[in-house]
Amino acid sequence: MLSADYSVLQDTGCETFRASFINNSRRAFSYEWDFDNDGITDNTDKDPNAFYRAGKHYPTLIAKSPTNCYDTLRNHVELYVHTKPDANFIIFPDTTCYNFPCRG
Repeated sequence: MLSADYSVLQDTGCETFRASFINNSRRAFSYEWDFDNDGITDNTDKDPNAFYRAGKHYPTLIAKSPTNCYDTLRNHVELYVHTKPDANFIIFPDTTCYNFPCRG
């Protein structure tokens, strides 16, 4: 029986996050991936990669048989992508002067 199924190597990371999908579908001949759930096919590879910005994402896989039957898998995996860290700090003048003469 035709069955759409997939997993991801990692489901959490920082933006721009690269998700590597492993297609575990059975008896499928072709595939349609909708990475951003906008109803538009983004990729037709068996085991694709996709890049994500910060937020929660729910990819969709449609597996098709040679006779045009299909099975759709939605909301199977939640990808959670964190925003890039913002390193914002102030450096004050060094006051220890370790092994260097202090100049003030």
